[in-house]
Amino acid sequence: MALAPVLVFLLTLTLVVSLQTNADTNACVNEDPCTCKFKNGNVLSLRSLANSDSTAAFNLLNVFGFYDFYFNPCLTFTEGSCGGGDVAVCQHVRSMAGSGNYTCGVQSSARFVHRDSDTSGLYLRYDNGDDDRKTYIKLVCGNGTESSLKFLSESPVKVYNLELTSPCACPGADENCKQKLRCIKEDECSCRLSDGRGTINLRALSSPKSPIQFSTHGRKQFLYNPCQGFRIHSKNASVNQCHDVSLCGRENVGQAAERNLDLGKPSNVQFDFSYYDNSVSLMYMGAAGRSSRVKLVCDRRAREKPVFEFVKSSGKNFIFRLRSVCACPGGCVAPARFCQKVDSCTCRYDDGSGTISLHYLDNPYSPLQTAVQPFPSVFYNFFYNPCSGLKLGGSCSQVSACQQINDTFGGINLSYRLGAVQPSTFIQSNEGQVIIQYTGGDQDRSFQVALVCDRKAVVPVLGDASGYSSTIYSFSLHSRCACPNACPEK
Repeated sequence: MALAPVLVFLLTLTLVVSLQTNADTNACVNEDPCTCKFKNGNVLSLRSLANSDSTAAFNLLNVFGFYDFYFNPCLTFTEGSCGGGDVAVCQHVRSMAGSGNYTCGVQSSARFVHRDSDTSGLYLRYDNGDDDRKTYIKLVCGNGTESSLKFLSESPVKVYNLELTSPCACPGADENCKQKLRCIKEDECSCRLSDGRGTINLRALSSPKSPIQFSTHGRKQFLYNPCQGFRIHSKNASVNQCHDVSLCGRENVGQAAERNLDLGKPSNVQFDFSYYDNSVSLMYMGAAGRSSRVKLVCDRRAREKPVFEFVKSSGKNFIFRLRSVCACPGGCVAPARFCQKVDSCTCRYDDGSGTISLHYLDNPYSPLQTAVQPFPSVFYNFFYNPCSGLKLGGSCSQVSACQQINDTFGGINLSYRLGAVQPSTFIQSNEGQVIIQYTGGDQDRSFQVALVCDRKAVVPVLGDASGYSSTIYSFSLHSRCACPNACPEK
């Protein structure tokens, strides 16, 4: 029994060290009130966002109807009677009793930090405000050219949580906040160039029944199909790993010693941009430690048929080249495909590329949950269960989702139905994302759930609600079941 306290101490110590190590790995060391440097040498600077004319760069007006916030990184400012001195964040409050201005953090206190609840996120913290006010500004790397500030919450009281989305919040951006070029993954066979040149989309080349083929002069053969996996059926193969793969390497085809090797699956593809030759490559992981790189070559002459070439291999690493007009930004437009409703939580793509089913997530007694705290004393709790709806009692039964409002200050507790069990429709965004729409809630309430394919998300996550100040709500659902053919239909 004497070992129990020691074991608890060691487990606690391990957890603390683990959290500290994670925070240290992502730490950004202050260089001045608006610049920090990561261990890998990347610098994050908000200096180009700062107004130098004594005005605030960002204004958040009419928050909750009686708060105005003003923020300027790096340099102090004055907005009317708000600001002055060393101020970084200022709050203007309007109330029945009058109005007032409060400093919510000063420039000299600025620190780039991680929070215990979010060790991977980076925050800019300002202290020493009036009546111990302080502000945490979460820094979010933005892909566009614009910067925006959003109010998140006041929690706890007099601690203000804001979110700044900006290209200047991207580690390694230059002094003008221009990011290093990337090709941002959109799905298994398309990526969008971050400089706005367009999208590379290989879906027009995808044909699981007839993959692109390359044969060497010897007895080796390589088969490639972007987007969708394919299978090799062979009775003679001593090794046959090519099931639902994008890349298959074949040796001794048709002989007793035939081997079919998994060189990469579509589910784990990543896009890599090379600064040496400004090229985009698709990176795959296969079985038994094998990996493959397919380098894309923009060739507008290769319109009728792509050219797939084996370049070289080293150990278990393989390099290929794909020449096609589809490798050019905007060169090919993806064939239109729609996910047609099968039942309340299943849809099937009309091009045969797969089925999305949420049946695996169905649990009416333990639904998915998320919460929003719009005011210090007010909590909105949301519950959602696809397929068969909720069975939690009261307003949270025989519906797909419900909202509970708890006002600890006013002693108010309310519940509202958000939508019927059966969705009204499955739609797709312009980016191809599947969205389930529900209607039939209390007082014209309705909501939609955008499905986010994340094959690593074994535990589903219901994203925070937006639009909670009206009667139309939007959620995101991050799950591997949001990926085609990832979860069983029943």
